[in-house]
Amino acid sequence: MTSATFDPTWSHTKVWEHAQKVLIVANALARIADGRFEPVTLSGSAILVHDDGRQDAVVKLQAAAPAVASLGMVVTRVDGRVETPAEDTPQDRFATAIGSNNRQLHEALETFGSREQTWASLYVVFELICDGLGGQHEIEKRAWAPKLELDRFKKNANDRRLTGSWARHGKTEAGPLIHQKMELPEATALIGSLLRHWIDEGP
Repeated sequence: MTSATFDPTWSHTKVWEHAQKVLIVANALARIADGRFEPVTLSGSAILVHDDGRQDAVVKLQAAAPAVASLGMVVTRVDGRVETPAEDTPQDRFATAIGSNNRQLHEALETFGSREQTWASLYVVFELICDGLGGQHEIEKRAWAPKLELDRFKKNANDRRLTGSWARHGKTEAGPLIHQKMELPEATALIGSLLRHWIDEGP
């Protein structure tokens, strides 16, 4: 792992703690970009001291499954031109997320990026977003997602008639089923989009 946010004067413990924070954000942003991404975990860290006194923070990573993700962005056009967007790049989003002191945002990023994607874990992230913003109505007011899609997500997460044994609730709900079924990858993309908006636009 390399990151400009490491300080060469830090102790082994400080390097480890900061590496965990960096990896939480990196895993979440990688999964926002690709819902199939498997999170990477830390296996160790050390301080490498050079002969001239310079120090490097060295952090070892362990992947749960083969996975490659880059927080850089390069666009290749159909005519072969290669462009690097100057604005709204994942690097900017990474720096913003790392620098944020918002507790709910960091908990949401950790849950989204590090836990297995289930209806229960996605609903936790959704609740953290709503809590951090002041309610679902704030998501709707900011036009991050339409009310119908948010309600459809909640219904699929909770109703066993739509998601079977994966639903958050054990009791089968009564009443008419008015919302369409949502697949888990679709739900992951929706929650990832909300997180992206939250990082980019702030609370």
